[in-house]
Amino acid sequence: MPSHPIRSLVSLLVAASVTAGVLAAPAAAHPHGPSDDEFTFIGGGFGHGSGMSQYGARGRAEAGHTYQEILSFYYDSTTLTTDPGLVPDDVDVRIAVHNTTVFRPSGLLTVSMDGRFLDTTVNTLTVRRGDGGWHINSSNIDWCRGFCSGTVLTVSFNDGEVVRVSNTSNGAERYAHGQFQLTPATGGVANCGSASANQYCLVVGELTMQQYLYGIDEVPLSWPAEVMKAQAVAARSYAVAIMEDRAHWSSPFDLYSTTRDQEYRAWDYEMESGHDAWTDQVDATDDTVITYQPAGGGGPEVIVAFYSASNGGYTAANEEPRRDQVSYLIAKPDPYDAVPDTAGSPQNPFHSWERTYTVDQISEWLASYPFADLDVGEIVEIYIGAGGPSGRIDDSLV
Repeated sequence: MPSHPIRSLVSLLVAASVTAGVLAAPAAAHPHGPSDDEFTFIGGGFGHGSGMSQYGARGRAEAGHTYQEILSFYYDSTTLTTDPGLVPDDVDVRIAVHNTTVFRPSGLLTVSMDGRFLDTTVNTLTVRRGDGGWHINSSNIDWCRGFCSGTVLTVSFNDGEVVRVSNTSNGAERYAHGQFQLTPATGGVANCGSASANQYCLVVGELTMQQYLYGIDEVPLSWPAEVMKAQAVAARSYAVAIMEDRAHWSSPFDLYSTTRDQEYRAWDYEMESGHDAWTDQVDATDDTVITYQPAGGGGPEVIVAFYSASNGGYTAANEEPRRDQVSYLIAKPDPYDAVPDTAGSPQNPFHSWERTYTVDQISEWLASYPFADLDVGEIVEIYIGAGGPSGRIDDSLV
């Protein structure tokens, strides 16, 4: 997340990228130049750059570093702690906000409303929200003879039996752990984000932390085992810390299934070739999290273990991608982000890059930015601020 979303040109034009370089002015940047003038963006990295670089972790693993050494570099002055008491075992993940869901089971589905049993089916189940109630249909039979009143609808199944689910925001179709919870998103019942009338939160809930992590798709399955161990510990730590932060919020879930938190692809990912390599490292680091000692005292706390694909060769301090400052995320060089091969050539395609765009393209992007009115008309110049501790652009004026 950029520290100044309205004026951060980087967040607008290359939303997924973090530039560690500079912006070059157009070749002819006169006040009313032709529309084919160009701006060249020179930078490096992919993602916010704070915490662990996944490519950097790969570079370090290929150089012989252990996962403990990898995590120690990216999360300064922290400790690896293995303690089941720190890791919750009931994880609820939002997988959609919708008004219709189709469940296609491989076994038995059991449906209940507000804890009261409704019925079971082994056939396709269609659930729709409308007219202030639930519409439930299976085998062309209307279970509600119109609509069912009630609040929370639960669809449960036996662990390991695969259920295909339609209209998920993470794109994953198959689920084999937990149970589904559907909670109305309107009328003050639940806070599901941007939801309209007759929509609901679709949550896969009651996952163990291990089951949740098995479905996290964040690094290639072909990467070294030490990278996967580091990733498993970082993902677990992130989930634990965020769940703690959200313990009292009004939403009926703990985590998002997208990169808003972590990419959870459920059984779709668990069935990919080579997935055992990831499962093995999740199991090898079971109950292990990253902790630090807060400046204000008290007991150790689990860190919000940010990570991104690439930092461009320099980690970002926490106050660069976010507003809050913590001691374990600092700016420092990371030569392993390039993932140098034996000849010293970079294997990381995001380590450094250059992109050129016309004035018209940039103007269109600014005009269409969805979160603020940034239509500046014809761009004349771009002024660059001083930059953060890592040299990243943290402020610009168009």
